Amino acid sequence: MPLHSSAMAAPRHDEGRMTLLVPALIAAVFVGFVLLGPYFSYRDAPTEGEGNALRQVVYLALLAGSFLAARNRPADKAPLAVPLSLKYLLLWCWLSLIWSIEPSIAVRRLVLTCVVIWTVFLIVDRLRFDRTVAVLQWVTSAFLLANFAAVLLAPDVGIHQMADPFDPGLVGDWRGVLVQKNFAGAVCAIAVLLFVLGGQGVNPLWRWLMVVGNLVFLWGTSSKTSMAILGVSLVAGWIFLRHDPRYRGFAILALAAIATTIAVLVQIYWAEITAPFDNQDALTGRVQIWPALFAYAQDHWLFGAGYGSFWNVGDDSPIFRYGKGWVTELGNAHSGYMDVLVQLGVIGLALTVAALLVIPLLSVIASPRVGGRRGALLVALLVFCAGHNGTETSLLERDAIVQVFLIFAIALIEAADTRAPEELEAEDYARLEPMLLPRRRQPRAIAHSPRS
Repeated sequence: MPLHSSAMAAPRHDEGRMTLLVPALIAAVFVGFVLLGPYFSYRDAPTEGEGNALRQVVYLALLAGSFLAARNRPADKAPLAVPLSLKYLLLWCWLSLIWSIEPSIAVRRLVLTCVVIWTVFLIVDRLRFDRTVAVLQWVTSAFLLANFAAVLLAPDVGIHQMADPFDPGLVGDWRGVLVQKNFAGAVCAIAVLLFVLGGQGVNPLWRWLMVVGNLVFLWGTSSKTSMAILGVSLVAGWIFLRHDPRYRGFAILALAAIATTIAVLVQIYWAEITAPFDNQDALTGRVQIWPALFAYAQDHWLFGAGYGSFWNVGDDSPIFRYGKGWVTELGNAHSGYMDVLVQLGVIGLALTVAALLVIPLLSVIASPRVGGRRGALLVALLVFCAGHNGTETSLLERDAIVQVFLIFAIALIEAADTRAPEELEAEDYARLEPMLLPRRRQPRAIAHSPRS
């Protein structure tokens, strides 16, 4: 029995498998390079912002290949557009170069971010929903097997052996073939979501082997953030599955009311909320990092330092003026929201949260054409990426692993929402039928008396 029984099968239209082989291979190489990308960019000490030529050349080549592949889309398929909200966010990033501390470094980083985003949309434009998810499943499966091989056959490579000065508890944690255990943990958690909520076209035995295998490896990484957020994400996906599309408007209003209530409670109980920051051991040292960024944000709250201009820009990095000790040797704040705030200010943070998280989530909830397990998978991915950035940094971070999967989720929303009603899965259409078709009144049965 094939591992994928439907996702990579010949589509309904006249496309054959061979015409999709090249874009699928491009997508697989792209995702694989993203997972291995930290080997080219990860540094234990602050840098001057120098780039990696091989990394840049590979991404440009993948962008060109994706563009050529997307040109061969079927005539009846409209091009997949990057959402307007995301374009506005990127425009603000480009405008921030005007006041950037180190624009020559920032522009290189921003170009790479744009290249990665457009490559993802071109890949999804050509492969659409099911095939894209299938490629993500194949690549994460290959990496899981490689990770276990590294742990079992080369433990000096697959298991952290030396203590990181910034995270002394790393020794003994699994990382597999990836650079660091938190990267491996995030990939395993995302793979669980892909197979639990998006694995309907996969051989059941293989599907659940991948789920269990990724859970085991995630446990071995001791990546607490990924473990916790995975649970929340699965619950979010389950809630979406149980959600009646006819009441999505109510769900949006309820979501807005909950968000407003939380904002009010944060203002009322601010002292109690910030009390944990007095504990220097909380969140494995992160609360020793964040005060320096809070201080900078208070002084530059509106515009920030400019995109990509807070960390790793040489001696002019603001962290050297606002931080001290080992904090100045880091490369990020271990909070995507904090990093966006100090780079793009409150305007940029608001645009980022809206374009990358809030609007995509509301798009899934509000759309009557994104339902069933597709919608549940998208909701779970968005929730995972949002929660993961609470204690790790990936928002707008070029080819950061979680950032790339977040962009895939946003692009998949656009792809899922372009399906015609007749292309919906049977379970989705059954739930939507009362909304799409008027309920017909059944004619009354006329009783006839028997003839005498």
